[in-house]
Amino acid sequence: MMERKSQGCIEDSRKRAGSWNGLRLTGAPQLKPINFVSNETEVFITLDIQDSSVLARAVLTPSGAVQRFTWVNQTCTWVEYCALTLDECDNYAKCGAYAIYNVNNFPVCTCFEKFKPKSQRQWSLLNWSAGCVRKAPLDCQHGDGFLKLEAVKLPDTSHSRAEKYISLVECKRLCLSNCSCTAYATLDIREGGSGCLLWFNDLIDIKYIEGCQDLYVRVAASELGNIESRRQPSGKKQVNVIIIVASIISGMGALVLAWIMSMRKTKLKNEDGNHEMDDNDERSGKDDTGLTIYDLKTIAIATDNFSDKNKLGEGGFGPVYKGTLIEGQEIAVKRLSRYFGMARTFGGDQTEAKTNKIVGTHGYMSPEYAVDGIFSTKSDVFSFGVLVLEIVSGKRNRGFCHIDHNHNLLGHAWRLWNEERTVELIHKSLDCSFASFEMLRCIHVGLLCVQQRPEDRPNMSTVVLMLGGERSLPPPKQPGFFIERYLPESESSLRKELLSSTNEFTISELEAR
Repeated sequence: MMERKSQGCIEDSRKRAGSWNGLRLTGAPQLKPINFVSNETEVFITLDIQDSSVLARAVLTPSGAVQRFTWVNQTCTWVEYCALTLDECDNYAKCGAYAIYNVNNFPVCTCFEKFKPKSQRQWSLLNWSAGCVRKAPLDCQHGDGFLKLEAVKLPDTSHSRAEKYISLVECKRLCLSNCSCTAYATLDIREGGSGCLLWFNDLIDIKYIEGCQDLYVRVAASELGNIESRRQPSGKKQVNVIIIVASIISGMGALVLAWIMSMRKTKLKNEDGNHEMDDNDERSGKDDTGLTIYDLKTIAIATDNFSDKNKLGEGGFGPVYKGTLIEGQEIAVKRLSRYFGMARTFGGDQTEAKTNKIVGTHGYMSPEYAVDGIFSTKSDVFSFGVLVLEIVSGKRNRGFCHIDHNHNLLGHAWRLWNEERTVELIHKSLDCSFASFEMLRCIHVGLLCVQQRPEDRPNMSTVVLMLGGERSLPPPKQPGFFIERYLPESESSLRKELLSSTNEFTISELEAR
């Protein structure tokens, strides 16, 4: 079956979003999630909103930008949360034919390999509109090959043909059988790739985009460096290359073997010397720094294998045991816990405990642990929620400062949630990288994890289901530490209003919502 390949194009401003490859437009991969529909009467795309409670719309501006808005009930206005702007680098055919645009290079336009500028003078003046031409003409009768371009926005498909039901190998054969074919690529990249897209004219409007699609450009066989692509390879040269490579490998192997044998002899000598030094150290009980050395076996015997009857107490990083060495000297041994920081060590069936010393990472400790020393698996859920909010917002909870209030990051997120302005918490770098509803769901789950009462927080298995599912979530309750902090004026340079109290006190009135 043959059909024309559809693509997104803005004629007036001469910008092109690229062809559809089954998952996305090759020139605008960040525009998602979208659905592509092509039938006998029309071609169109639809933007999906998985959360039906969110009212959204998309607008295509005359300049070529795609803006996405959500409706805010409180202010009865449309608020822009994402904008896909096709800038100068997306101008149609900026580099001309057989050239690729790469914003990371200078100059930004370069000819394909085995191609040269059509006008070297104009190219030197950074005028690339004339494009490039082949260094060697195609030789359809005696065989051509293909040059692979990786991660590119596919060329203009105005002069192309699509074959839905053939493989990439068959696509190559089909292109070689037609002397007018200039390139080919996979039509649909889903499930390993299927279908074929063929070009029959100059290749125009190509841009490097990381993670995009591969394009196979037709070139003369004489221009290909790969010997397998030549129609009549020289067997004699191939044999010579094999002999040279084999000789080099054999020589390097002999050198490596000699080096290994030399190192082994040196190691054996060093080990003999080390044994003598170790014997001296064991007799003296000292290391190079003069500190006494004990092995684990000696410590275990001295403490009766870390018996509870010898346990003196327990600190933030592990228990302390009393021990007696063989010569009768009494010692105290601290056995360090395996985990510390945000994670605490639990027993096999232990889910909560209480400690007299608080040890943890500031900004991530749950209220019940920081205040009362009570920790449980829900304490880790609280810490996870803080991390989620930090990742989405791009801000740290500890040291967070806002111009309008003295809340920490949790309090700031809670305020935005109650004011139906949650989208403002999303960092600008994530605006177009992910769908807005996914970010809003992450914030929702994060607020559920940092609720004040441990019993209100979900467990981690439920959190995983919440993040990966689409079911509606319960409304979050007030987070822990939802009390405005006092910030000295010297530490709050972003504040626009001076503190009203001359004694450097602030009064915060909590208002129920």
